[in-house]
Amino acid sequence: MIVPIDDKLVESTKLNVTSKIVTRSDLTLDVTIKVDSSKTLSTKIAKNTELTIKGFKAVVTEDTELDPNLSQTLEQKATIKVSIANDVNDLKGSQSKLGAIDLSVVGSTVDQKELTLGLQTLDLQSTNPNLAIIKGTELNFGSGVVATIADNATLQNTTGQVAGQVKVLIDPQKANAIKEDSKTKLTDETIQIKLLPGEGYQLGDEKTEAILGIVDDDQPGVRIIEFGDNTTVVEGKTATFQISLLSEPTKDVTITIIDPNGQTRVLNNKLTFTPQNWYKLQTVTVSGVDEGVIEPGDFHTSFLKYTVDSEDATYKNFAVADQQINIIDRLIDKEEAIAGVREGLRSSSEILKNLELPIIGSADGKVPSITEGLDDEVAKAIDGTDNLTTSKLEKIL
Repeated sequence: MIVPIDDKLVESTKLNVTSKIVTRSDLTLDVTIKVDSSKTLSTKIAKNTELTIKGFKAVVTEDTELDPNLSQTLEQKATIKVSIANDVNDLKGSQSKLGAIDLSVVGSTVDQKELTLGLQTLDLQSTNPNLAIIKGTELNFGSGVVATIADNATLQNTTGQVAGQVKVLIDPQKANAIKEDSKTKLTDETIQIKLLPGEGYQLGDEKTEAILGIVDDDQPGVRIIEFGDNTTVVEGKTATFQISLLSEPTKDVTITIIDPNGQTRVLNNKLTFTPQNWYKLQTVTVSGVDEGVIEPGDFHTSFLKYTVDSEDATYKNFAVADQQINIIDRLIDKEEAIAGVREGLRSSSEILKNLELPIIGSADGKVPSITEGLDDEVAKAIDGTDNLTTSKLEKIL
C-alpha cells in the first residue's frame, strides 16, 4: 500500500503550448437507414465497422442494433457513434453506404475532440529530467477550459528543455480556446516507484518499476490563523490574526472584512491574494471600540463578516463563516486602582474615628476600625486579577 502525503502545497508544472493539431473527432449521428431488400441484411452495425461519410473514414465505436424487421419496413431511424481521424464539426446531410444499407445523416453532434499538443515546460519543479504524464490527468488552461490526457506520455529533456507531444480530449466547444502559446498547468505529481528484493519473497521477471500519479486535491478556501480559540482585543487596543488562501487561484482574489455591529474596527479591511502570493499569510489588525458602556462578564463578543470576490469562478462569492471576536472592556490601571481603594478606605477610617456615639462619645480608640487590613486584602485581589475591568473591580469590592 502506498499512501501519499499532503504537504499543503500546490505541486504544479507550468507548460506552454508550442503546437496544436485536431487529430480526432467523436460524433453521435442521427441517421435514416434504407435497405435494399434484394440483399442479405445484418441485424446490427458492429463496432469498428468503417464508413465513408463526406469523404472522411468514420469508425463505428459502439454496436448499433438494427430492427430485425428492417427488410420488411425498408426504412428506420438509428443513432450511431463514430470516430473520425480529422477535425469535423457537422455531417448533417451526408450520405453513406454499407452493404445493403443506405444511411442518410439527418443530424450530428460532436461529443469530444482529440488534440495533439506540443508542450514545453516553463518551470519544472522536479529533479527528474523527464516528465511523465498519466492518462486521465487534467490540464487546466483557465477560464473553465480543461483538457484530459488521452494516453500516457513522457516529456523528454533532450536539449535542456523538457518538451514533447501529448494527446488530450476536450469539449469541442472549448477546443478553439487552446492556441499556440497558450499556458496551462499540470496539477498532478508523478513519482517513480521500484519494488526491491526483500526478506521472504523473490522478484520475478516482470517489470518492477512503475510511474505513480498523485493528484493534488487542495480545495479553495480561506485559512484564518488566530492565537487561541478566538481573537481577543481590549477596548482601545489592537489585536491581530492572519489570513491566506488554501489553493492557488487563477485570478486575483480580494477579501473584504467588516464588523457590522461596530464593536471592532478592522484597520486593514481589504486584502488581495494573487496566483503568486496566495499561500503567504497576511496580517489583519483589529481594534476594540470603547463605547463607554460597562459590559458584564469577562468579555463581550462581535462577529466579523467576509466578502470574497474574484474572476476565478472557484473563489467568486466564496462563503466564509463569520469570525467571532472577543472584546474586553477598557482596562483599569492596577496601581491607580489600588491607590484609589487605599485612599477611599483611609477616608472611611477617618470618618469612623470622628464619629460620635451615644453614651460612648467619640469612637476614636474605642471602636475597632472595620477597614483595618482590608486595604491589603483588596490590593492583593486587584493585583491577582488579569485584565482588570470596571466590572471585575466591582466584583472585588
